[in-house]
Parts: sequence; C-alpha cells; structure tokens
Amino acid sequence: MTFYYLLTHKIFNVLFRVFYGLRISGVKHRTWQGGLIVASNHQCFMDPIFLGVAAPREMFYFAKEEIFSWPFIGYLARKYNAFPTKRGVFDIEAIRTANRLLQQQKLLLVFIEGTRSRTGELLPPKLGVGMMAWQNQVDIIPAYIYGSYRLRRVLFHYPGLMIKFGDRISMEEFSDIELPRKEIYNLISHRVMEQIKALKTTIKT
Repeated sequence: MTFYYLLTHKIFNVLFRVFYGLRISGVKHRTWQGGLIVASNHQCFMDPIFLGVAAPREMFYFAKEEIFSWPFIGYLARKYNAFPTKRGVFDIEAIRTANRLLQQQKLLLVFIEGTRSRTGELLPPKLGVGMMAWQNQVDIIPAYIYGSYRLRRVLFHYPGLMIKFGDRISMEEFSDIELPRKEIYNLISHRVMEQIKALKTTIKT
C-alpha cells in the first residue's frame, strides 16, 4: 500500500468501528494474491471506502466522472484509487483501465448490480463482473455489505455496518463450458450473485 492509502486505511478502520459499529468477517483464510475482483452489492456512495477498509489489500474502483470535479471529494477519490467512468453508457476507457489494473495484479472492486439499491434489497446482476473476470482470467471474491443504505440508523449501533467476504470463485469452474461468451459472462455473474445471496442469509442483526 502507498503511505497515504495505508494511513487512511488505519484511520477509517478505527472511525467506522466506533461510529458505525463496523464488523468484518471472511477476510482470514482467503487467498488475496494476484489480480482479483471483489464483487459486492451496492447500497451507499460510501461503499467503496467501507470495502476498501475491509479488504486486506489496496483496492481500486470505478467512480462516476462527475465527482472528480468536486472540491476535496475529487482529490480524496483519486488518492483512494478511484478512476472515472461515464454513467449510463458502456465506457470502454474505464473498462480498459480496469483490465490494465487486473493485468497488473491489482485488486479491483466491482458492484455487481451496476447501481445502488435504495432499499438494501439485492438487484439483478449485470454482466460486467463476469466479462472482466473471464477476459482477464482472474478470480472473484464475493462480498456482501449490510447497513450502509441506512447509515443514520446504524450510527453508534453495535453491530451496525457489516461486511462479509465469501469463498474465492475461480474461472477454472467455467473453463469447460461451451457457450457464447456473453452467456458465459452471464453465468459467472449469476454464480457470484448466488454467493452474495448466501452471504446475506448469514448476516445476524
């Protein structure tokens, strides 16, 4: 990790545990080496920071391009490894950036639903996770985040905000499947979502 990332990682970890009762599980006994995707549900604009704090490695993530023009917020986003993407379109430049990071053996965060859930309920998975994992032949670690859609209600609540990581999903599982690429992407994304749903059932509030 860079010094800035390591410093903020430690500070935010303490702050989120104090203010939001953050609890993290499933980090140990996972293999985190190499190019890797963390695929998570999405409830709040703060999710990339929460998940970045929870992960044991420096994480990179997509962020809507508008925030990079915001004073201070844009600066923090860059420092915390965000890179811009256009909303509502297939942004080839953002995908190329993500692919390059994975080929450089980085850890990439992708929100499998493609947008935020305002209610906390899981939305249908998009193809992006499956596409990037298959094209770069990198594994996926599913993650489920609970409570971030209602941050005010989990303030000083213990446990409040919870993040759980699941078992690593290898692309070798899909290597013998003879289907068009788009269908393979879809199959991978749905496999990941099944894992996220399973993680959700283990959350005790």
